[in-house]
Amino acid sequence: MEDFYNRLDVPILDVGNRIGSTDYIDYIKLDEVTNSVMKGRDIFRRKFIVVKFKVDNECYLQTFFQRYTNGSMWMGCGHATINLIDTCGGMDKDQVSFITNVINNGSSVMKPDFRPTFSLFNNKLITIF
Repeated sequence: MEDFYNRLDVPILDVGNRIGSTDYIDYIKLDEVTNSVMKGRDIFRRKFIVVKFKVDNECYLQTFFQRYTNGSMWMGCGHATINLIDTCGGMDKDQVSFITNVINNGSSVMKPDFRPTFSLFNNKLITIF
């Protein structure tokens, strides 16, 4: 995911000195994400990518971030909406591929292997919003 972050040409979201209650980057609000995909670094210099998704005309927001500064594990989080995928224990290869496909191609179909947060997302077309 880090290589993808480095190549990703999207606007930077400045989150300032904010810190989430669990040190996750879970404080980003929907209205501050002015593009479909944005990236940045938090106060700990961890990289993150925040994505607005559309499923059945509903908008969802999830942030994917480097769990530890200079670490290789990435997680998903957010409280602005329900999360699209469950990344407990870190993002796996299939989830990374799915998210990069949605960002690069504008859409992808959610498969159960991607560990959607809710089964209502299964087999749905997920687009960036």
